[in-house]
Amino acid sequence: MLNSVKRFKKSVRFAKTASVEDFEKLYNLASLRMKLVLYLGVQCSFTQIDCYDLKKLDIDWNSGELHKQRQKEDMPRLAVISPFVLQMLKDYMEQNDNTSEYIFVEKGKRITPAAIGKAFDKIRQKADVTPTLKYLRKTALTTAGAMGASEVSIKLLAGHSTHIQDHYIEKTVEQVRNACGLIAEKYFAGIEK
Repeated sequence: MLNSVKRFKKSVRFAKTASVEDFEKLYNLASLRMKLVLYLGVQCSFTQIDCYDLKKLDIDWNSGELHKQRQKEDMPRLAVISPFVLQMLKDYMEQNDNTSEYIFVEKGKRITPAAIGKAFDKIRQKADVTPTLKYLRKTALTTAGAMGASEVSIKLLAGHSTHIQDHYIEKTVEQVRNACGLIAEKYFAGIEK
């Protein structure tokens, strides 16, 4: 029995996540672009490649729903962006006179994943926190699960296979909205104005 307990302890892995305190430290040092990367990472489980590839057409600007194919696995993903973050996205595009189909554009050029990663590492070092950019995605999914979100809504948020047919997915929009709301409640409460 003792050996099986040892094997179990070795096999259990916990996702590395960002604490609310780490998120706030990063946020306080971030530019508008990096604040958006932080929000999209924590609320929508985005990576730097997802941010780079985000198009204006991926977002329903009225409801905040984000429908996007996950680049890595070409799976549909669904997230709901809070109104506060939607407004920040609009401000960012306006500030950069963005006429591109992509959101992360400055001076007429798309911001590369490498530039996003480098900028994040800079503020991470200044904030003296451990979480890397990859932690934000894991934070979103772990937080949603810990706060009671359904497995299907977490898989849709992650862009993982749900093993259900597409015509059933529409019924889970409200579940994903709730999961994203729970994440926003935990991480953005002290920041949103």
